[in-house]
Amino acid sequence: MIELIMRSGLGNQMFEYAYTRKIQEKYSGEQIVINTEYMHRNDFREYSLNHCRLNSNVSVLRETDAVKELKKFYFAIPFAFGIDFLGWRLLKKQAIGEKKYLKRSKRGMYYAHRASESYSIVKSNRKNKYVFGFFQNANTVEGIEDILRDELEIITPASERNIEKLTEIEAVNAVCVHIRRGDYLDEKWKALQVCDFEYYNKAIEEAKSKLINPVFFVFSTGHDDIEWIKENYHFNANIQYVDLDNPDYEELRLMKACKHFIISNSTFSWWAAFLARNTTKNVWVPSVWRKDQPEANDIIPKEWRKIEV
Repeated sequence: MIELIMRSGLGNQMFEYAYTRKIQEKYSGEQIVINTEYMHRNDFREYSLNHCRLNSNVSVLRETDAVKELKKFYFAIPFAFGIDFLGWRLLKKQAIGEKKYLKRSKRGMYYAHRASESYSIVKSNRKNKYVFGFFQNANTVEGIEDILRDELEIITPASERNIEKLTEIEAVNAVCVHIRRGDYLDEKWKALQVCDFEYYNKAIEEAKSKLINPVFFVFSTGHDDIEWIKENYHFNANIQYVDLDNPDYEELRLMKACKHFIISNSTFSWWAAFLARNTTKNVWVPSVWRKDQPEANDIIPKEWRKIEV
């Protein structure tokens, strides 16, 4: 059994699922169980992958079982880390790097400390394997792109308002513009590169020069952010604002229906661009994903167009 300890929002959930699916492929289809208890205790996010197709050999633990299994996960950590556990917990020195990751992976603990870590997968002979991390790296999806586009298809029926918006998006040369504000403005996320007007304006101008009759659909964190953008960002383009107070999966479905993408440094819009099935799509992305971790840029596929920020 491969147990995915789920955490954070939908974009991160998709990276976590993708890496776990790669592990599952390595084990010839061994069952995946998803544990949402850690997320409910620490992140206070909703589990949203239940709106996606997913693989048939994936299930979600019931709450009572999830609580028990999370305790087993915590109990297994020191044994899997070995001597590295003492340095981590006592000296606050994380056991980072591929060598240490593979060492604990062989003991059934696919535990990544840093968000961008996504290493090769080695098999373990342990009956129960655990996956915990963000795996925000383009390497995570390599080799299983088509599998993910199929299994992360949103299958929950769209609302009437969203059906109308989907029809509108599909009728034009739509460009998704994701302007991430909300939690990114919090002081605790100061290491993130918050994209500004200059980034989006430059990307929009490039898109205008490259695409025929583009229509730019602006998405953001919520109604207040959309109103702020209207008042403060003035683009010389055909702009349509999407302000439907959607749950995350509905918003993602609209975003990925676009033909081209101008994304923020957000895993949410990353997945919208990746999952889009337009084979000739253009994706513009900020050149810096995080200001404090250059390796975070490993999340950017080589074919996407970087805009200097």
